[in-house]
Amino acid sequence: MILVTGAAGYVAGFTLQALQAAGKAAQVRGLIRNPAGAARVTRWGAMPVTGDVSDPASLRAAMAGVDVVIHL
Repeated sequence: MILVTGAAGYVAGFTLQALQAAGKAAQVRGLIRNPAGAARVTRWGAMPVTGDVSDPASLRAAMAGVDVVIHL
């Protein structure tokens, strides 16, 4: 499982597209602070997860089962 932080951001859009093109999108979670960004993450085949890197509890939940983090 791959976790992309800042998944609703500009750079993350290109990162998620690249992961989708590589056939990895089904194995990607996109960490977003605002649920309004979920559609952008879902558009590229990733699963949106609401949380914040500065909130240990939400980060711990988002990291469950994650092997790789792409921190944007």
